[in-house]
Amino acid sequence: MKRKILVIEQNFYPEVAAAGQLLLDLCEDLARAGYQVKVITGNPKELFQKKIKIYKRENYRGVEIIRLKSTALSKYNVAGRVINYLTFHLSIFFHIIFSKRPDLVLVLSNPPFISLHGLILKIFKKCKVVYNIQDLFPDLAVELGKLRNKPFIFILKILSKYIIKKMDK
Repeated sequence: MKRKILVIEQNFYPEVAAAGQLLLDLCEDLARAGYQVKVITGNPKELFQKKIKIYKRENYRGVEIIRLKSTALSKYNVAGRVINYLTFHLSIFFHIIFSKRPDLVLVLSNPPFISLHGLILKIFKKCKVVYNIQDLFPDLAVELGKLRNKPFIFILKILSKYIIKKMDK
C-alpha cells in the first residue's frame, strides 16, 4: 500500500510563486517514487480573477490537487485580505478534520499560520509532520517594518517557537 503524504500550501500549481514551484517539483518527485501525494491549496488568484476555468480537484503529474473554496476579495484592501485568509484557513480546518488520516503531513512556514493545520493533524490524528521553514516569521516581517505591534510580535514569536518545537522534522 502506498504511503499517503498530505501537503498543505496556499499557493500551488498553477501559481507562479517560487515556493509553489519548488513544492510542485518535490510533490512530482515523491509521486514518481511511489508515494500517494495529495495537496490541499487555494484557488490560483490570477486565474480566478481572469475567470479561467479552475478545477476543484485534479490529478497533475501524479499529484492529487484539491483546491478549497474561500473568498477572493481584493488583495489591495486590508479587510479583503484578512477575510480571504480567514476563509481559506476555515476551509483547510474543515477539510483536514473530515478527511482520512495521512501517513505524513508537509507544511511550509509561509504563509504564516498554515503550520497550525499540521499541528492540528499531529495532535488529533497522530500524524508525523515535516515543517519546511522558508521564512522566519515574524522576524522577517519585523525587519522589513511590516509588523510593528510589540505585544502582537511577542505572541507571534512564542507561537512560532512552539510550532517549531512540536513538529517532527
